[in-house]
Amino acid sequence: MLRDRLNEIAARIGSFGALALVGPDGIAVEAVRADEAVDVDMLCAELVSLVRAMEENHRELPFGALRGLDITAERCRVTIHGLAGGFWLLLVMPAGEPVGRARFELRRSPLFLADELI
Repeated sequence: MLRDRLNEIAARIGSFGALALVGPDGIAVEAVRADEAVDVDMLCAELVSLVRAMEENHRELPFGALRGLDITAERCRVTIHGLAGGFWLLLVMPAGEPVGRARFELRRSPLFLADELI
């Protein structure tokens, strides 16, 4: 069921490398891949630890809780979007792809994943 919901979100995004629901521990609960070369497990662990470090180091700033993070590299763009309960959606897209639709779909993803996160 969760894989189906991730596939629905990915289909609305269009071109993507991988989409994963990541637990608070940094482990992918479920993932869908369009590019098998994407190491989702490694990305989840590394990027969630980066998000945690950012939250810890910037706690004193008046910005509030971190809700997301975009990383742009030569070959891809990685977006991490915060969900309820410490869960995250991790999206890998090819470099140069438009990100507006992807950001919109990630923002509305809690509507499709609410039953899975309870």
